[in-house]
Amino acid sequence: MITRIVQAIVTLLVLGGVGVTAFRLSATAARRLWLWLFVAIVGCGVTMMDAQAFISRWGFNGDNPKHGLIALMDATGSRPFVYRRLAPTVVRIGTDFAMRRLSPRAVDYLVNQSALNRHRIAWDGGETWGPRKAVAFHVAYVVVWLSLLGTLLAGALLVHLVRRCSAFEALMTASLGMCLVPFMFVGGAYLYDAPELLLWTSVLCIAIGGPVVLLPPMFLLMLVNKESALVAAPALFPILDARFGRRQGIVWTGVVFVLASAWVVFVRRYYAHQPGGAMEWWLPLNLAFWSNPKSYFLLAQIFSPALPAPRGANVILLLFFLLPIRFGWKSFRRDLKWSLVLVTLALLPLFFGFCYMDELRNLSLCFPILFLLLVEGVHAMFGGGQTAGVRESGA
Repeated sequence: MITRIVQAIVTLLVLGGVGVTAFRLSATAARRLWLWLFVAIVGCGVTMMDAQAFISRWGFNGDNPKHGLIALMDATGSRPFVYRRLAPTVVRIGTDFAMRRLSPRAVDYLVNQSALNRHRIAWDGGETWGPRKAVAFHVAYVVVWLSLLGTLLAGALLVHLVRRCSAFEALMTASLGMCLVPFMFVGGAYLYDAPELLLWTSVLCIAIGGPVVLLPPMFLLMLVNKESALVAAPALFPILDARFGRRQGIVWTGVVFVLASAWVVFVRRYYAHQPGGAMEWWLPLNLAFWSNPKSYFLLAQIFSPALPAPRGANVILLLFFLLPIRFGWKSFRRDLKWSLVLVTLALLPLFFGFCYMDELRNLSLCFPILFLLLVEGVHAMFGGGQTAGVRESGA
């Protein structure tokens, strides 16, 4: 009886504190607190749904010797997957740390009772499963989710830097943009995809308005995560040129490109003994796929099992993206236009030659700038006007 009374008093105190906080905070403090709550509720919710879509559809291919999670963690996988070292290394370190700190009871829960274990059975009922792999799958799941949440925050900063809008508009816009992430999960999805999106969005934030000294190390992290980031280096030049002038733009882009080239040479030589090849050749299959009209009406269970959604280059998606591009292109920042053109020209030959049909995740280096263009186009379509950030001539 006494315990219940104490619990009731504590409950009243908690609810009273919530009420006092809600009605006594200043407007400035209320805005700040509400934005943090927005991130905790909406931002985390949206990115958790993205992570759920990823894990439900693909998982981590644990037993696959070519690109499975354990093979990537232990650097025994095939080329080019073994080149991508950042995310697997983070998972390996996190797994080793967790194995030392978790109690046997906690490990047993991860092995036998976790909801992620049930997803694993759905992926492959015959997959081997033990303590290290169970812990690694959970760590990898957290890495993917945190990368997506980080991408949302970096995307909000990117929108704020370019459009000079309020923090609320930037967070709301980025949250809506993250709802499109599952469209990447066609034809494959891997551990390093979410970190790539986070790192490239962060690199763009630094190039547009951050401390430029952070640009080389951040781009290097992006390369360690996925060596093909090399093709994005030239796309930084128009942004750096508009911000710092031609000379500094060339210097900073050159530094980034030299680092990128050095890493690609190193990682390819270091893992030259591994099976596989530097790239996989899919051009004949892709030509047949993209020349087939049926390819533009495809559906897939992207967001939820048994519920079809348009995939790849479905005409619904094409219209959804092309309409804002049409209306936003004229007023879009000139440096970002050139950056988008350069990265797209670099990616398209690789996409058709070395990617599997409509495996859209391989165009992810286009996505942050394309997202900014879509935001501008939607504002233009609905009469939102241009902000000072979009009208800038350094634009």
